[in-house]
Amino acid sequence: MKEQCMNRVGVVISRYYESLKWIENLTSSIDIYVYDRIGESHGMGVPNAVSWSHPKDPKDNLGGLNIQKCKENGLNVEIINIPDDAGFEASTYVYHCYSKYNELNDFTVFIQAHPEIYVKDIINILNNPEEIIYTTYKEKTTEDFTDVLRLHTQNEIEFEPFCDNLGKLYPHIEYQWSIFKENFRKMPWFEFVKNMPGSYFDSNGDWQPPNSWRFGAGNQFVVSKKLILKNSIDFYKNLQNFINTYMDPHGDARPNWQQLNQGPNIMEGTWKFIF
Repeated sequence: MKEQCMNRVGVVISRYYESLKWIENLTSSIDIYVYDRIGESHGMGVPNAVSWSHPKDPKDNLGGLNIQKCKENGLNVEIINIPDDAGFEASTYVYHCYSKYNELNDFTVFIQAHPEIYVKDIINILNNPEEIIYTTYKEKTTEDFTDVLRLHTQNEIEFEPFCDNLGKLYPHIEYQWSIFKENFRKMPWFEFVKNMPGSYFDSNGDWQPPNSWRFGAGNQFVVSKKLILKNSIDFYKNLQNFINTYMDPHGDARPNWQQLNQGPNIMEGTWKFIF
């Protein structure tokens, strides 16, 4: 259970049978929320999707995490068991937003349970929580996929990706979006992104997204309590329903490199427009 007073920075970890031993290396004043996703959601069409996770051992005990050692390191740790679903970590994130709506940290880092894949220096970064609040992530090059530059800022951030790399999404080309390019308002996620900066209505009255935008690779980000509270609890519940239920409209005719459940993939490129 989480103990003591709430810290400014909370870290939400979406776990699916990965090892959590790395958490024992954290020694900072942060609150850790481990969402332990139990079981296996069916009908996702993603065989062996989580190749880095351990086998689904019914005797699994938090991937060997020593809770007592975490406490000795000064961490507040809360373990929340939730059933696995088709929404992967994206579903976990929005669940935290509405289930902890009235007890959010000032800033929350949302990460997967194997974060070193996306942030190699994860331990040092999380061991300096105040620096997280004052770090902005910029593109290092103009290439479509680029490393990040972590820059100190004088003001507290509101939303930033939390990753080593940034991608670029082109909605008129990218698979999930381009399916609806004849009428983007038919996208099942339109209600959640319709106010995205750079969007507009063309001369025919059709809504158009920006030509492209940057996103953080790995479905990981930092967001302020202020921005989370801009949306209602029902907003996050509706968003979770979309994430968990939206399947590729092409079904079995979809490209073989695309998973059936598209919600988590779509969210990777749209988080910054949600808050």
